[in-house]
Amino acid sequence: MPDLVILNVNLPDISGFEVCKRIKSDPAKRNIPVLYLSATYTGTKKRITDLDYGADGYLVHPVEPDELVAHVRVLLRIKDAEETASWEAKQWHLTFDAANDAICTLDREQKIQHCNKAFSCLLGKESGDITGRHCWELIHGTQEPIPECPVTRMKKSLRREYMELAIDRNWFLVTVDPILDEAGVLAGGVHTLHDITERKRVEGVLRKSEERFKQIAETAGEWIWEVDSDGLYTFSSPVIEKLLGYTPEEIVGKKHFYDLFIPEEREYLKKIALETFARREPFKRLVNPNLHKNGYIVILETGGLPIIDEKGNLRGYRGADTDITERKQAELREKLAREVLELLNRPESFTNTVRDILLLIKNRTTVNGNAIMYQKWE
Repeated sequence: MPDLVILNVNLPDISGFEVCKRIKSDPAKRNIPVLYLSATYTGTKKRITDLDYGADGYLVHPVEPDELVAHVRVLLRIKDAEETASWEAKQWHLTFDAANDAICTLDREQKIQHCNKAFSCLLGKESGDITGRHCWELIHGTQEPIPECPVTRMKKSLRREYMELAIDRNWFLVTVDPILDEAGVLAGGVHTLHDITERKRVEGVLRKSEERFKQIAETAGEWIWEVDSDGLYTFSSPVIEKLLGYTPEEIVGKKHFYDLFIPEEREYLKKIALETFARREPFKRLVNPNLHKNGYIVILETGGLPIIDEKGNLRGYRGADTDITERKQAELREKLAREVLELLNRPESFTNTVRDILLLIKNRTTVNGNAIMYQKWE
């Protein structure tokens, strides 16, 4: 295939104009530059008419060799530029059509200029039936933009706008980005529909799961909670108000789990708990004394599991607490009764026995009169 054709207008068997016409009508050859040479048809009107046959240049005999070479170079440069532009346009269209998202470009009037295959498939129409029409007409079936139209909002804000849209049984994230000219004036937009049906399905499943979890947490007798990796509460069921007098709003994001321990044991229990966090170990039946909002001690039994994200990082702990105060009180009364009985059975004087009993009772209570109902962490 030649890079360029230099064609004499006056050929013996066929006119050069007819040869040019045949070259330009062949799809495989139409991009070959054709340069006319003629010593006969030299008038301006005639040259213009001949160029309308499709030629790319016209020189009149006689012509200097350097001028001929210069014209050839110009036509070849134009051909190279056109081929480069054609190749880039082809690559752009291939990339455009390869996108999974449905994409179209809009002009200033919100009419569709171009669309990819995904957009055509989504609408079930050929591109020729889509271009030149308004997007709202094709997507929403309306004669004007819908109230929340992101294209209309983009024209005002000159920045990306978006909305979630249901089409048939599928959900899409619709985004519209502005196309601005060199002066910053809106020249059009890029309209994209990204299928988020699976994400919406997962969100629905999670929402139902969270609702079930919340219902269970609200009706369960145990206090269900979550903390982050530092021990700060991120969730609390309403049961905490019955156990410790606090509402969930008073502790979530405001208190760490160790803030509720009694002051005498707080640092010790905090150290043990954070060491467990560092090892990412589950724990259960952890007995711990907590201070009620009204100032008295509540004994809780705690169990928890680590929350690990998809990258293996510790996000926190999730667990439940049970009030075992009454059980511990019963255990204390039983133990105290046994110890008093043992003292009464000793061969000691009555005075010494009464003194030891009183001392025993004192050692079994805290300074504020609450019975000590837990064993030291040994």
